[in-house]
Amino acid sequence: MNASGQPDKGRLVERMRTVMAAVDRTDETYRFNFKSGLSTFPIPFFGNILTAKVLTIGVNPSADEFVGRKWPDRLEADALTHRLLHYFDSPPGPHPWFSPWIEALGLLNVEHARGEAAHLDLSPRATVSMSSVPDTNLFLGMISHDLRWFFDFLGECTQVQLLMAAGTVTERWYLNQFLALHGPHHRLEIQPPPQTSDRCALYAATHLGKNLPLFFSSVSPSNLGRAHVLVENVRTNRERLNRLLN
Repeated sequence: MNASGQPDKGRLVERMRTVMAAVDRTDETYRFNFKSGLSTFPIPFFGNILTAKVLTIGVNPSADEFVGRKWPDRLEADALTHRLLHYFDSPPGPHPWFSPWIEALGLLNVEHARGEAAHLDLSPRATVSMSSVPDTNLFLGMISHDLRWFFDFLGECTQVQLLMAAGTVTERWYLNQFLALHGPHHRLEIQPPPQTSDRCALYAATHLGKNLPLFFSSVSPSNLGRAHVLVENVRTNRERLNRLLN
């Protein structure tokens, strides 16, 4: 927040500028993860993270975001930040990957287009699908290296009340496990409930001293044949999640 109590877009632009420069310097290290011949931009977030009360969490953007979706050849940090803040309320609209999340959040009466929800990824680099990366260790190294930016942008989400994560980080980790492992290095602490399932759970979590409950579903929107499970998991836990938001 700035001195007037309003969300600080200027600081967000500066973070974006820093990430763009760092990604440009290090992309060559991870080039085997990228789609050949495709021009991309770093995407740390989708939607208005400055006003969102719910943040969904994924691993990294898909290269398909940049196929047939009217991305220009060049964007400076301020223009890229503006496009991402308005990702859900401006043409061409969200990628179909977000449809299960949009349906699930609708059960909580939360909409991206109203600035109530946004999405953060652990890495801002758009790659081939996680199941298709030629070197899993290189991909995990990329995610671990880039995780600092995820937490930088999470710190800008001053209105957030609930985190929602889904899926895995390669086949080695559920996303909640990955965050629990690396989070303490970035002042994120996750405590499992007394009785929990690996497939769906609500965790107590804090970041920078702020309570941020974390809902986890093992099935993510990337699982095209079972993405409906994410929606059903939210439906089953709707009452508990609504209490956190109200």
